[in-house]
Amino acid sequence: TENTMFRKGNILLVDDSMAQLGRLQNHLAVHADKIFLAQSGLEALSMIQNEKIHCIVCGYEMAGMNGLEVLQELRSHDVKTPFIFYSANSSKSFLVEAARQGAYALLLKPDKPSLERIVKEALKEGFSKRKRYLTYSK
Repeated sequence: TENTMFRKGNILLVDDSMAQLGRLQNHLAVHADKIFLAQSGLEALSMIQNEKIHCIVCGYEMAGMNGLEVLQELRSHDVKTPFIFYSANSSKSFLVEAARQGAYALLLKPDKPSLERIVKEALKEGFSKRKRYLTYSK
C-alpha cells in the first residue's frame, strides 16, 4: 500500500550478549526504521507490549527465559509477529520445537547474509499485518 511504501518496520533483537546485540544492530540497521534491544526474554515481552515491533530476532540460550519460552509466551497470546531464531543451537529437538511453535525461520550463527535476507522478508510480512500482531498483554 502507498502509505507504507517508504516504511521499513521495526526490529526487536533479543540476546543476553550486549556485544552480539550491538553487532546485529549495526548489521541490520539499514533495513529497519527502528531497532529495539532486549537482553532477556522478560525485557523482550515488555517491549513487544509497549512498542510497534514488526520482526523479532532472538537467540536461544538466555538466562531466565530462553528463546523458545519467549516464542511460546507470544504464541499463547496469539501474537504472530515473525520470530526468527539466530542461534548456534542446531539440536534436532530445538529445530522441531521451534517449527512447532511457529518460528518464521531458524538461522545458525554466523550466517549474516541469510539473516539479512530473511529479516527483510519478515519485516514486510510483519509490517503488512501489524494491527493483528500487536495485541499482547498479560
